Amino acid sequence: MKRKKILLSAAVAMSLLLSFTACSKQEDKSAMANNDTKTEQQMENKDSDTNKDSEMGEVKFTAKDLDGNEQSEQIFKNSKLTVLNIWGTFCKPCVEEMPELGKLSDEYKDKGVQVVGIVADTVDADFNPMDDMITTAKDMLKTINVNYVNLLPSKELAEIYLKDIQAFPKTLILDSEGKILREISGSRNLEGFQKEVDEELAKLQ
Repeated sequence: MKRKKILLSAAVAMSLLLSFTACSKQEDKSAMANNDTKTEQQMENKDSDTNKDSEMGEVKFTAKDLDGNEQSEQIFKNSKLTVLNIWGTFCKPCVEEMPELGKLSDEYKDKGVQVVGIVADTVDADFNPMDDMITTAKDMLKTINVNYVNLLPSKELAEIYLKDIQAFPKTLILDSEGKILREISGSRNLEGFQKEVDEELAKLQ
């Protein structure tokens, strides 16, 4: 039963990505259609892309977090940078890097950096919350002992941050307006995240 839930959650997460991904390659479409959920750890290219904010307009969204609290783009306003980690409960590399993100959250909060998550498989294809998957995500976070805010995908969040994702985990570094400064493909250890964040912090000096 647990395995069936995990497979279902992976399928839902990928269906959300299919709804918002502008991928035109037939082989990519075929892989997604067969729910061949890849993680970025399986992909060779783990480079980060920078200077994405020039492509974005004003960021506006509403969403709920795992505790049911209403959130919006205001969540970014009081931080110089936000490390936005997009993950799924079915994704082993996503879970394995979370302790590193927890350390980053603790060590960099005094530098004006916060970590926020989006749990891709906690809503259905119509963005309705799935209580069992929310419980699963909360239990995982409690076990891992990380306490930063994790959001449920909303339509607005998907259109802004999820539409180009083809694999998990994916991490975005955002400015205080929620615009993307850097995209990080694949999992990282603490030192890897620190390097990416420090480079963006240096640009703010």
